[in-house]
Amino acid sequence: MGGISVMVMLSVMGAVAFVILGVVALALAMFVTATVVSIVFACRAKARREQGKRLKGLAAVPIVLYAVSVPVLIWFAVVWVVPLSTDREGDEFVDFSQAVTRHDPEALQACFDADAFAFPEEGPESLAALLKIARDYEDEECASIVMREARAEGVFLAHDGPVSLGLPEGSGPGQAPEKGSSDAA
Repeated sequence: MGGISVMVMLSVMGAVAFVILGVVALALAMFVTATVVSIVFACRAKARREQGKRLKGLAAVPIVLYAVSVPVLIWFAVVWVVPLSTDREGDEFVDFSQAVTRHDPEALQACFDADAFAFPEEGPESLAALLKIARDYEDEECASIVMREARAEGVFLAHDGPVSLGLPEGSGPGQAPEKGSSDAA
């Protein structure tokens, strides 16, 4: 039953996206039409004046087209275009945590170098939480990057010493300790 509900949800999301894009395309077409009509009216104004003709109600056509299309285009730009164009690596906590969970120290350092996210002092998006994630994923390299960056920002983290995850020598993540080694974890 779960597969059907996922398919229905994806169908509804696709239909909503199709409707939104259709409305935006229609608004863009209305904007272009209003601009072309305004240019034609402006170019023929002298000839119309010489013939003694007036636009009367026709002047409302580009005004109505602009009044309908401009709010839709502004909404689309503010809600969709601006966030997509300003999204960059390192501006959210999830970027940092994903770099750690993928065991990618270069991506983690790139997030810190972007300097786009301000870590709170405490809480689930703090440097301490990021260090805990690195330790939970047994990633010494990422943990040392987090601790180095914390020291650079003047933040004291508990266990601020040599980064050791408590693994026996010769064993890495997912490996069993060798015989005769102490189990000091």
